[in-house]
Amino acid sequence: LWLGVEWDNPERGKHDGSHEGIVYFKCRHPTGGSFIRPNKVNFGVDFLTAVKNRYALEDGPDDHGKEQIITIGKKPVETIGFDSVIKQQSHLNNLQEISLRNCA
Repeated sequence: LWLGVEWDNPERGKHDGSHEGIVYFKCRHPTGGSFIRPNKVNFGVDFLTAVKNRYALEDGPDDHGKEQIITIGKKPVETIGFDSVIKQQSHLNNLQEISLRNCA
């Protein structure tokens, strides 16, 4: 069993979606596709799960006032008093912009 993938970058692929004259899927570019084994695939996470993981509060012990270290770029930054920002962002229905970079 093989899975057919069309890459965003056609230079990454090797095929056009066909093998030995049989078309399994169509690509916009002649080298935009690949056939890969299912056990090599990382399906990532779905959109809603990524949003909840990034912004929703967890049902755990209250870390109110606890300092945390986060990394911005390559620099560690100590967060103090971020609880109000985190609490505000946890109201997902009020968010106007989100970033899911590096959430997969």
